[in-house]
Amino acid sequence: MPVKDDSLVAQYIRAIENPDSVGFINWRWEAPPKGKGYDVNSRGFGMDVNYNDVTRALTAHRKGKWLTEEEERQLRQDHTDYIENILEDWTPQILRVIPSEEKKAMALGMMYRGDNVKKIINNPSLRNAYYSGSNEDMQKAVSNYYQKNKQTPRAKNHNKFFDSRRQGTYNPSRFEPPKFIPKYKFYDEGGYLDNTWDSLSMADKAEMIKVAVANGITALPEIRSAYNEFAKGGYMPSASIKKRISNWEGSSMKTNRSFEAEAKDFNRVIPEEIRSKLSHQQLDALYSYGYNVGMGNLKERVVPTLTAYTKGKASKEDVQRSMWAKRDNELKGLTTRRNAEREMFGGDYRTTFTGTGKLGTHIDPSEYTYYEDLSPMIDYINIPQMQFPNSMAADPTTLYKAPTIDETLFSKPEVTHEEPVYSPQQEKLEGLKRMNTIMELLGQSTPFAGLVDTSTPGLLSYVNQIYNS
Repeated sequence: MPVKDDSLVAQYIRAIENPDSVGFINWRWEAPPKGKGYDVNSRGFGMDVNYNDVTRALTAHRKGKWLTEEEERQLRQDHTDYIENILEDWTPQILRVIPSEEKKAMALGMMYRGDNVKKIINNPSLRNAYYSGSNEDMQKAVSNYYQKNKQTPRAKNHNKFFDSRRQGTYNPSRFEPPKFIPKYKFYDEGGYLDNTWDSLSMADKAEMIKVAVANGITALPEIRSAYNEFAKGGYMPSASIKKRISNWEGSSMKTNRSFEAEAKDFNRVIPEEIRSKLSHQQLDALYSYGYNVGMGNLKERVVPTLTAYTKGKASKEDVQRSMWAKRDNELKGLTTRRNAEREMFGGDYRTTFTGTGKLGTHIDPSEYTYYEDLSPMIDYINIPQMQFPNSMAADPTTLYKAPTIDETLFSKPEVTHEEPVYSPQQEKLEGLKRMNTIMELLGQSTPFAGLVDTSTPGLLSYVNQIYNS
């Protein structure tokens, strides 16, 4: 039985989706009453029986499409984890301060309702509040968004929840704060050690539920348990790879063995200690290859190199090169399929179709087979290491020195202006001087020649000088 999630985001979603727990009858989540403003497709706290793939698959066979309390809680938790991964992918890693738990909860509440993460990023008010604003800024931006989109009740519940936290009326969690546990146990270049129910995508979960229901298992806890038990002992092909295989095989699917039968041989060919070190996508790639060329050829051509890869003695490219077939280079469709399978396993690795038939020069099986007698050579290979200066070993933050700014560069010097002192006598002298100047310009003598300076030459004197020259 899953632990009741009393984290901030879980409490917030319950508060904005269905604060009155409408539809909870006899320990089951039924459809809410019609004609009272409720979404008749919603169960519990926003689990939609039409648009949520997992919920739709689980309730399709049930009259009234009800959910148990435990099923609703688990589906809600799974969906919250799913949208949280999307939000984190869109959160820039260069941010000095990661958005607070309150702001993350508000953003997840929007995404939980069905708002695409791009609606948050592309909205200036929401984006600025989420990345650089305060919790109050984010609360106001989200409230305005709901009001603008005619979601007044949701805006009201949204503000009520966070206002109660700030006013001291908020009830703290009854459980310990959630501890960080890595979702995947990473191995080498992208693989993980978790093949349980929680590691499946939402689409794969929906597909597994359909298979379980068809086999008489109808309760989500039983489906989870059955899958986890199966996962301990073997691999199950995902819905996506089965669809791709069906497209590649075409009409041959009518006579091919079932996916389940091939999966049993696949689990027999690849030991559990190897499968546990590969991601589900990598296993899908190998399964598709084995489905096409035969699990015997998978064992002969790929498993030796795959074993070396899981021991750290071979690269993913070595595994990709070992995935070949005799007619790959003769039929373009096979070349396309093989390239797709190789890329699913370990990224970009392609061969070029030439139409020459046979193996082609670039698909030499002897080149792609890993021989055990090469392991001593591999163990003694010395890889030259790049030498870094000693300063690289120090924390770069301790080496940073803030630039010194001369504040005087940004200030204007004060300019002092002397106020002229008024003098009546000086004013009279200036008037006499101007009179003398005018008289001299006219070629006349002035009666005030002795009182002021009369050294300024007259205009006529300049004219005489021009003509005399």
